[in-house]
Amino acid sequence: MSVVFSIKNKKKLLGYASVLSVEEALQLAPNLAQFSFDEDEKGFNAQAFYSSKIPYEGCIVIGVKGLSGRGFELNYNEGEKSYEVRVLTPSARADWQIALEFMSNLAARLGSSIIADTDERSYDAQGILKFDYECDIMFGLQATKNDFEKNKTDTYINYGITRPFVMNLAMIEEILADGDPVDKYSQMLVATQHLDAYAAHQQFFENDTGEILGLYVLSQGLDTLLPFEPYIEYENLEILGDRKVAKWQLSLVAVDGDDQSEESYKPFAGVPYKKFMANLPQDKYRFIDATYIKINGLSKQELEQIAAKCE
Repeated sequence: MSVVFSIKNKKKLLGYASVLSVEEALQLAPNLAQFSFDEDEKGFNAQAFYSSKIPYEGCIVIGVKGLSGRGFELNYNEGEKSYEVRVLTPSARADWQIALEFMSNLAARLGSSIIADTDERSYDAQGILKFDYECDIMFGLQATKNDFEKNKTDTYINYGITRPFVMNLAMIEEILADGDPVDKYSQMLVATQHLDAYAAHQQFFENDTGEILGLYVLSQGLDTLLPFEPYIEYENLEILGDRKVAKWQLSLVAVDGDDQSEESYKPFAGVPYKKFMANLPQDKYRFIDATYIKINGLSKQELEQIAAKCE
């Protein structure tokens, strides 16, 4: 579910104005950043990316660090000669406020109106700032609750700017029972996106018998975000296809020397994932949503003690 807004490109004597670059788009409102690519990843070419045009296919995710929950998506519709801004349903209050300011400034720059796909209503650069986004958030929250009740699912995932935000029925009921459900949801969502902790990435391997093994890494002294019960995350579904994960493992890594050097990090034990979680002391972690936990940095001795209980 989402709301899509279209903003016509500026008409010129011969055709239309040049499509904005990523850098130009990010300058339309304060502190905007892109969340589509990891700029620390090896091979990322920042100069080429920021000078490239807003994409015709796909989109870029835009938001503000520390404020956004899901951000908003931006692309250029070549056929319609229009910029399209997509806000997911539900999104945080800040996501909407940032998106509306962006659209207001873009519409003013282009001298164009803004059309919402929900009712085909036209907004000018000032009128869009009064868009009733809280109604859309409430619609999304109620639809989520209805989905739980209809499909009897255990969890429902909202994909945020940095990581998934997983809700269960108890959480959505808590949100809707609050005096300000929009604010409650916004706080819960945004809090999960800006944690000062390492988000562990899942890896997959095939053993000699053809089984697929799922693996996470937990390093000494590092606050880490992990699912309490592992599952195949969205970005890896296509890679694995119909294949099932036979076993989930956790690789425990100790630091021997300078903790700023990759060479100092050395695996010393591999343990069954579920056994590790079952033996992890409750005062060493907390749930950040219905699925993921934040583990406080554990010493090597603490890791060894937990690993011994998993044998």
